[in-house]
Amino acid sequence: DGIRDVAVTGVQTCALPIYAEGLDWEILKQINLDHYRCRFLCIEWNRRPEDEIRFTNHAKLFGMKLLEKNNDNLLFIK
Repeated sequence: DGIRDVAVTGVQTCALPIYAEGLDWEILKQINLDHYRCRFLCIEWNRRPEDEIRFTNHAKLFGMKLLEKNNDNLLFIK
């Protein structure tokens, strides 16, 4: 699975990259980011405004905020 454990100053957390060629939302909406202690989320959005809104709102549910975006990806951090 794409979930990776990452050591950050002695705290176990996870980074979650999602690259699923159009199925990103179908995957993300099923994952409880708090369960995995996800602190970093990188997800492909390909400049679709509706995806940026959807992903940003979902990340906010888990206390994450948009850190950076480029033409392909959104990077959220907690």
